[in-house]
Amino acid sequence: MNCVILWVRSGTGVHVLKYTVAPCLILVCGLFAAGCKSTPDAQSAPLPPRVDSITLQAPFDGAWQQTRDALLAQKYEIYTRDKRGLFVAYTKVKRRLLFFPNRMKLTITLERLSEDETRISVETIFQRYRVTPLTYPDWRDDPRVVEGEIAGALLEKIRAGKVSEEGSA
Repeated sequence: MNCVILWVRSGTGVHVLKYTVAPCLILVCGLFAAGCKSTPDAQSAPLPPRVDSITLQAPFDGAWQQTRDALLAQKYEIYTRDKRGLFVAYTKVKRRLLFFPNRMKLTITLERLSEDETRISVETIFQRYRVTPLTYPDWRDDPRVVEGEIAGALLEKIRAGKVSEEGSA
């Protein structure tokens, strides 16, 4: 109670209170409003991911081995590899301005066209690690247009690769 009386009685105390509380209140309201706005993912339809593909003159099992070898050679983090022809891999995490982690998600799909032909498609999605007051912290797809450098390099590595002789994954 003495603190309240001191603040009210002193002439400079009232001004200090007025000039510090008002900007802090405006800052808190601004941060709350920025956190409550809808994210671009929910606001508009997301851009379709970039898909690059090649047709490889190799049987399905050989193409699967070449794809696995190319991903390991590029040192991507392989999250899923399925013998039915699906790979999910991530590039290394990079940071923009030391604070904003981002990475690329690669979804590689192998499709058997014939006994000696396999189509390999690489879907590339840019991801950011985001935290807002309305969501849990997690990797989120960013509606950014992705250049085909990563997918093109991976497809060239697969095309130039040799079929590994080992039968196990």
